[in-house]
Amino acid sequence: IGSIWWIEVIARDPPIARKFYGQLFEWNARDTSFDPFAVYTVFERPGNQEAGLLPLQPEWEIEPMWNTIVSVDDCDRTMNRAPGLGGQMGFVHTVPKHGRIGGIFDSGGASLVLRGPVPAAAT
Repeated sequence: IGSIWWIEVIARDPPIARKFYGQLFEWNARDTSFDPFAVYTVFERPGNQEAGLLPLQPEWEIEPMWNTIVSVDDCDRTMNRAPGLGGQMGFVHTVPKHGRIGGIFDSGGASLVLRGPVPAAAT
């Protein structure tokens, strides 16, 4: 809890990002499905998943970037604390099989993604 769970690049042109980061870090790229995306790329080294590649959706209204995803014990509770500490809440949704995901911004505008279990009331 409170540690990095996953990192992923959100890219406008996934094939270019796949090639660039694959070569830069000597990662193997493996495509899989990740609801609701038809294709999600996992970067790996033998026996170890290193990062992911998410296609940027036009409706997201964000620039390409790297996401750092931190594990928390309760995504909604942690997100609700952000405004009282000077931050802002962003998106929050449930990702099937992966938990509750939410974005926050600190008072300086930096973003962070939180991941926690799906609340019992949401199952």
